[in-house]
Amino acid sequence: MSNVNKPSAYFNLESVNTDFPAILVDVEWSKNQAFLELLQQSWLSQYSDYMGEKSAASLLAHLHETGKIYDHDAAGTLVASIDDQLVGVAAIRYIQDVSLVTLFEVIPTFHGKGIGHQLLSALCTIEVPLVAHVSIHRPWLKKFYEKHEFVEIGAEKVDHFGHALTFDVMVKV
Repeated sequence: MSNVNKPSAYFNLESVNTDFPAILVDVEWSKNQAFLELLQQSWLSQYSDYMGEKSAASLLAHLHETGKIYDHDAAGTLVASIDDQLVGVAAIRYIQDVSLVTLFEVIPTFHGKGIGHQLLSALCTIEVPLVAHVSIHRPWLKKFYEKHEFVEIGAEKVDHFGHALTFDVMVKV
C-alpha cells in the first residue's frame, strides 16, 4: 500500500519513501478538534519558550480567534495520518524563488516514529530552495533539519504579531 493519498502540484510525493508509518492525506485538518487540541499544546510550549506561558496563551487565543494560525495554502499543506488519526501537518508558502516552511508539527505522542522525517522528506520534493525558521530554543529541531541536508545561513528576528522571535534560518537548495 502506498503512503500517499494526496495529489499535489507542489510536491512529488511518489518519490517519498514508502517505509514510513503514516499516509499523507487530503483532509481539512484545521476542523479536526481533537487534532487542534494536541497542536495547541505543542504551540503553547513553543511560544512559551520565547515569551512565557501567559503571553503565549494570549497570543495563541488571538491567532485561534482570527484564524491566522490555520491560514495555509491548501496545495502546500501535507497532513500525516495513522489509522485515521491525524498525527502531523506541514505547510509551505512560496515567496519569490523559495518556499518557506510555515507550519511543521507532529503530535508529541508520535515523536520518534518517523512522521517528521516523512513530512519533511515530502516537503523537500519541491523544485525550489526550501527555507525554515527554526527556534533558537529548540536545538534538537535544528539537528533534525540538518539530517535532511539543511544548512544554517544565519539568524533572524521575526515580528510575529508584535512579538520579536529569533530563529536560526535553515535552507536546503
